[in-house]
Amino acid sequence: KRMWDELKMDQPFRDLERCEPTHFGFDPAKVFESLLYLQVLSPGSKIDAYTNKLPMLFGEYSYSKEQMYRALEYFGEHDSLIAEYTRKKIDAIYPYDLKTGYFDCTNYYCEIDEEDGPGGLRAKGPSKENFKGPIVGLGLLLDGAGIPLAHKLYRGNQSEKPEMDKIIEDMRAELQPKAKLVRVADKGLNCASNIYKALEKGDGYIFSSSVKGADDMTKKWVKNPNGYSELKDESGNVVYKEKSDVVDREYQIKDGDGRVIGEFTARQKQIVFWSRDFADKSKIEREREIFRLLKDPKTFKSIERRELGHAAKYVTVEAARTQDGEYQRVDAIQEELDMEKIKSDEELDGYYLIVTSETKMSDDEVIDRYRCLWEIEESFMITKSILSARPFFLRKGEAIQGHFLICFAALLFLRLIQKKKLGNAINAGSLASTMRLMNVVKGADGRWIASKKDKNFPFLSKAYRAALDIHYWDEERIRKLFLS
Repeated sequence: KRMWDELKMDQPFRDLERCEPTHFGFDPAKVFESLLYLQVLSPGSKIDAYTNKLPMLFGEYSYSKEQMYRALEYFGEHDSLIAEYTRKKIDAIYPYDLKTGYFDCTNYYCEIDEEDGPGGLRAKGPSKENFKGPIVGLGLLLDGAGIPLAHKLYRGNQSEKPEMDKIIEDMRAELQPKAKLVRVADKGLNCASNIYKALEKGDGYIFSSSVKGADDMTKKWVKNPNGYSELKDESGNVVYKEKSDVVDREYQIKDGDGRVIGEFTARQKQIVFWSRDFADKSKIEREREIFRLLKDPKTFKSIERRELGHAAKYVTVEAARTQDGEYQRVDAIQEELDMEKIKSDEELDGYYLIVTSETKMSDDEVIDRYRCLWEIEESFMITKSILSARPFFLRKGEAIQGHFLICFAALLFLRLIQKKKLGNAINAGSLASTMRLMNVVKGADGRWIASKKDKNFPFLSKAYRAALDIHYWDEERIRKLFLS
């Protein structure tokens, strides 16, 4: 509530009303504010929020169920304006770190069977949770400090690769960063087009790259023991090593049909590091997959990649046929482990490859910046688990966009409080758990009773100069709690 007031978050809704009078009969800012709080305090379906949770919020939030759904569509229709206002307001109070941008994509499943028609968001595509129904994709951009900068929804069956440049360009147009932005992403977004666009805009990039899928020259360089700096344990065994080189790499830009539409050369640093722990993990995972392949009888259908996953690359399959008159009959499936492929992968276990345009940046800084990409994975975990952004039960595209705008705002507020207000002393998940304990019940004497306490109460009481770990509250004390 204090963050809402500090950012004057009702302002974009007031501006919209002046430009385009809605005559809704309700206040969209109040709807957004209440749904934002409920997304953190008690996430779930919108109908459950309206019916069971809204009456429990402190404050006046008066609107009907139909008005709530209309407001969600309204938020979706104007999500870019609301997000732009929020970005500029935050940058004025808590300046973004725009030297580095962390980007990744994920998807969220929907509780429906049928896809949307052309132009809709919900479509069947590769789900990160192996969900077979329609999904929507979401790209998320964080600044160098891990504060959410921007998000963008896209159709569930579309490639995530073009989304990074789109979302960064929108942010750049609004905030106009003076320094170049180093774009950090994993290998799923490492493609010629994204590298070209980063360089074309004067930006840099730090991308991970597949070692086992690299060209022969890169693999030879990785496996060459010369040039590595090593870290050893007390017994003298290598536990970590790394090396780097600056190379000129030729790239081909391809269109959606795989046709080459352009070529360019990028001078980049490639850094490879090896970890014993990572090597042990890779070995265990491969042995588990091979054991599963040998243990279970196979049919043609089970050989398909969607059934075997990554293990399919370790087996070759042939049909054993016998002549039966004029027809051949398939009697069995003959499978044979591809020992050459297994040996090739074993040699590269534990290696991790990063490529970057920042040839003068030290290897350690490049690796440290890349490792900070975990914050975006944590942000996805927060939206999916803590904020329960999925599954969602909305049908209209604008309402879906409105829902994710509220989820993004909830993540943004949690991160701002965590990082800017509390100096990372409490993580976002713990902060949300503490807020969910802040329930009071009206007693017979008219005072409000708080029965639950939390380990974070003493720290938050000090940070916000307001006693939270007390049993009895009156309305005046509650109102003062929300005042900056």
